[in-house]
Amino acid sequence: DLVWYSEVDKLNSIHRVKQLKDLAKLIEDVPLQVEVSGRVGSETPIRCKYSDSIGVVIVEWAIKNFMRKVEVKEDNDVNTKKNGNDVHKCSHCTHQHEHKCSNCMQQHKCSHCMRHCGNHCQNCNSCHTSDNCKQNVKYRWVRDSEYMRSTSRQVPWYLDDGTGRVRVVGARDASGFCFTEGSRVYEDQSGGTEDIQMLGLTRKENILPIGEPLTVIGEAVKDGSGAVRIQRPLSGGFFYVSENNSVDTLIEVSQGSVRFFKYASIGVGVVGVVCLAIFAIDCIQDILERRRRRRRESQNRVLSPAAVERSDQENRGATGEPKMECVICFGEEYNTVFIPCGHICCCLTCSSELTDCPLCRRRIEQIVRTYRH
Repeated sequence: DLVWYSEVDKLNSIHRVKQLKDLAKLIEDVPLQVEVSGRVGSETPIRCKYSDSIGVVIVEWAIKNFMRKVEVKEDNDVNTKKNGNDVHKCSHCTHQHEHKCSNCMQQHKCSHCMRHCGNHCQNCNSCHTSDNCKQNVKYRWVRDSEYMRSTSRQVPWYLDDGTGRVRVVGARDASGFCFTEGSRVYEDQSGGTEDIQMLGLTRKENILPIGEPLTVIGEAVKDGSGAVRIQRPLSGGFFYVSENNSVDTLIEVSQGSVRFFKYASIGVGVVGVVCLAIFAIDCIQDILERRRRRRRESQNRVLSPAAVERSDQENRGATGEPKMECVICFGEEYNTVFIPCGHICCCLTCSSELTDCPLCRRRIEQIVRTYRH
């Protein structure tokens, strides 16, 4: 955000020059960043080669158009591996046979048609197509083009708003600079090679025409003769050339970027705070759960001996002997033992109704009656 705010501040510090005649009064000895507008003009304009358009900067491009032959691979020609050899279908009799190329010092013929079936060897990565099998390779022609070269011509030029002129230097390297297409011609050509067939040349001219309205943001300085020119700032400021955009437009774009990054940073900050809060809540809950668990364990250690003693007292009668009541009906004495767990806790009547031991939940395989002496 600080970077974008800095750009907005720099743009706000640029002087808007309404009339070019006032530019010389603004600068004396110190260079100044300004915004000027006017129409392109030149004392010695240049003309396009292939049209009547005139301008101050002309870039000519030569584009070569041609047809290129590319190989079309078919599924029937794809080899598969079998026992270290190339296995494919013979193109003459469609029978599968193992094949080794001549580069591998071996070459097999199909046992059905006894003819060579050339293919690309997967073992030595070389092609061993014979004359009989060249008909299997298919090609198609694809249209293509490439830029060959470019030439540029340029003459000194200026901006004129009717009240004055100011020379512009190095505008092609400025941000936002763009050309207008001046002309485009096509020249037929023939010839080529086995894999490439020439179609022709397209010659295109891009031009900065005379009379084009431009807005230039740059550094205004005086040269040795006292004339004012606009150039790239030596201190690394803005150098911008455009047909429509002005400083105010650039400020709006920069402010929009500032707002976007501001809201984005706020959103990221909110998400970060929420994530930290969730993490902190989870940590606090874990700490509280561990404390509760330790408290319960401590209470259990303290209360366990007292509970055992109280249980023993309850199980003893008035005579001090342990009670022998059935844990199911609490009316009869327990007098059976469960096999195989060995627990004695139920009377014979209740035991006959059980399938699992009420104490350990093991399955009862046998019930044995016990007697007291």
